[in-house]
Amino acid sequence: MVTIETTDSTITTRSVASTGLSPARDSTRRRSARALLARTRELSDHELSTAAQWADSRRVRDVLAARASAGRYDFLELVSLAHEASLSGSSPRLTPSAAESRALVELARLVIQQAWNDSEFADAAALYELSTPTGRTLPDAEQHHYATALLASAQHAKAVRVARSWPSRDHDRRQFVVDALNPHHSSEETPSRDLWLHAFNDAFASVGLEPPRHDASALVEHEFDRLVAPPVGFVDGPLVSVIMSCYRPGPEIRTAVASILAQSWRNLELLVVDDGSPAEFASLLDELEALDGRVRVIRRETNRGTYVCRNAGLDLARGEFVTMHDSDDWAHPRRLETQAGHLLATPDAPSNSTFALRVTDTLSLFQPRGRDIKLCEPSLMFRRERVMRRIGYFDAVMKGADSEFRRRISSAFDRESDLVRPDAPLTLQRYRRSSLTGEEIRPRWMHDSRIAYASAYRLWHATIAQQDASPYLDRDQQPRPFPAPREMIRGSEAAPARFDTIVALDFVERERDRRDFTEVERRIRELAASGQRVGLAHLWSVGPKPLAPVHFAPRLQALVAEGLATQVLLGTEAEADRLLLPDASVLQHADPTPLPWRVGTVVAEAWMPRPLRHRRRAPLDQRVCADAAHALFGVELEWPRRR
Repeated sequence: MVTIETTDSTITTRSVASTGLSPARDSTRRRSARALLARTRELSDHELSTAAQWADSRRVRDVLAARASAGRYDFLELVSLAHEASLSGSSPRLTPSAAESRALVELARLVIQQAWNDSEFADAAALYELSTPTGRTLPDAEQHHYATALLASAQHAKAVRVARSWPSRDHDRRQFVVDALNPHHSSEETPSRDLWLHAFNDAFASVGLEPPRHDASALVEHEFDRLVAPPVGFVDGPLVSVIMSCYRPGPEIRTAVASILAQSWRNLELLVVDDGSPAEFASLLDELEALDGRVRVIRRETNRGTYVCRNAGLDLARGEFVTMHDSDDWAHPRRLETQAGHLLATPDAPSNSTFALRVTDTLSLFQPRGRDIKLCEPSLMFRRERVMRRIGYFDAVMKGADSEFRRRISSAFDRESDLVRPDAPLTLQRYRRSSLTGEEIRPRWMHDSRIAYASAYRLWHATIAQQDASPYLDRDQQPRPFPAPREMIRGSEAAPARFDTIVALDFVERERDRRDFTEVERRIRELAASGQRVGLAHLWSVGPKPLAPVHFAPRLQALVAEGLATQVLLGTEAEADRLLLPDASVLQHADPTPLPWRVGTVVAEAWMPRPLRHRRRAPLDQRVCADAAHALFGVELEWPRRR
């Protein structure tokens, strides 16, 4: 257990007065908070927080704030009070009960998971402090989250004091210390660079890998690009082809290329496939090709995406084994040796994968996707002739096809990709918030286009595993063996999709899911049979945890696969004469952010005999649903006529 300290004053408060809010706010806001509180009584604080993360809901913050204050405050007001108490050191105007403290802790964790800037981490830290009045301590499980929020909001001294109370062998503590010592984080006292690098390198040394070297004299912008491979002995073996795609490459590609050329596995070829970069990048590509005779640069004339580049590399690869490496990442010099050695020692394994740490340009381990070692999708290494003969090429979509390719191998060969050295960071993946992956994947959340794509290939892979479909995907990929959201297919029509009817509901499969989609399926089939163009859209609702990996209900996803419905994504423009809601309760906790859909009417239907629930069904508030429909779609909600 750790007792919260409230003496640091390194952040700027947003007082109640400065926000224009007060405990004596207008009656409308008071009624809204109390109504939200009443409608979510069937959910525990933790269930509500978890559901909000998956739905990326900000509105649930007000629900938890109301729970933490007996309905007196919404989220912004509660945060302002928390900052006031933290900075003044005086007794807060809110002294939470034990139950209210638990709600505050869940709210603080929710803010951390959804945070996109330093001020939100400061909000989370202040909420943690508010949850622990005098004599009360923060649960052990929350120490890491609290210290992370402090560090991310530049409250270094307090963060370090909190971390010192953790068990000395605790993994989270060791990883946290690395960031606390990082001199690139602003701090009143600049930590020792040597001490920081020693802590950073422990992630490698502790699992028997040679730590990277850091070239302090390198004339580079980012600490990441100071990484240099440690000296290792050379290993001989069959040729390994490494495919690296790039577009408008920056100086970070030098780091990526150097890490491959420094591999202990010397018999390799590096195929750098440029995806139609402008002429001003030619000199950098020439420089890379001149580095080593093992480097070949393939220049494509048009920009077609990463997976088209990988397919071009596959056509030119000569290696017995093939793997990929991203153009801004760093590979440990033992990576190829580890994977190729495993395939040589395991002749029945078609492929293997290794793991990575995600770090920022400053080598900070803290970023929204977490500090833990994770599976590295580009690390997939496979037997070129055997695998390509059976499954062919990568799907030429704009994102997500590395996971599809790996899982297609598993379905075709009835064997998961072998996981090699799951304890070891054989790749350092560069995390940037502005990257496609950084914007679309967070803990307990991913963009609905990725869920739609994974749900579609999941059905195809199931038929492959049953030997009812071929796993082979050729270069043309026409017709597609499974549908992909048109937003993921380069060159798709830019105009908004036009439908007669869009059916919108939450159809992600959940734990303890008792819903029956039979009637929804029947109605969509009827609409399609009548000649209507039908769209199918997922709207998140508050409910049980999604099954992993997150996917849409196969019964409804099959309608998309059959061509009876088209997937409609939340952030994509669409037009429809009407929008049907099989279960209007999906509007109960919807964030009031307008969707880019132009619809003529919105109709609440009753097609779900067992709506999504936890312990019992929440009462349906028709007024709240109507308000949400107007906010989301700009039209009035129509209810079913009574028979």
